[in-house]
Amino acid sequence: MFNIRKKLLPGVVCLCMAVMVCSCQNLPHGQRPYDYPPAKWVSESGDLWFEVTEDTMAREGNWYPLLDGGAVIDGKTYECKVEFDSYVSVIFWDKNVWVQYMRDLEWENEGHPIPIPPMLVVGRCKFSPNKVKVSVNEVGEYFQHEKIIFIRQPSDKQEMTEKNGGKGWWWIIGANDLQ
Repeated sequence: MFNIRKKLLPGVVCLCMAVMVCSCQNLPHGQRPYDYPPAKWVSESGDLWFEVTEDTMAREGNWYPLLDGGAVIDGKTYECKVEFDSYVSVIFWDKNVWVQYMRDLEWENEGHPIPIPPMLVVGRCKFSPNKVKVSVNEVGEYFQHEKIIFIRQPSDKQEMTEKNGGKGWWWIIGANDLQ
């Protein structure tokens, strides 16, 4: 009996450690842009944006909505699809590339692997109610910034005045700055 306990103890300890480590991960549920009321989120430089509408807010059955946005890269404007995953990543797709990729995925079942097309921006996010700070994973041909900060611009004027006592949207932006 003692011998069995001696053999099981390391496995039980490892299992307990794994459970503890996994339970400490802080997922951003309730903190991502689409978890808040409708707003337009614009980068500080103004060359990237996305919008949360009533239709694209997170809700039961659609916890990870696809958002519409845009990008200005080398003077050219792109319509974008913006995707936040369930953890802390964001992807900006050129809308035309994304539409074609979704069509191609429908045919993938016929045995033809579909390569993932290039993305405009891919990064890891830190969230606050009024800002999203993105650390770009790969600075490449499409986008040259290493960090992007998006600022929330509420679309509901009543929400702006209720949250900040009538001081204007600029006051909200500085209220919860990311460090």
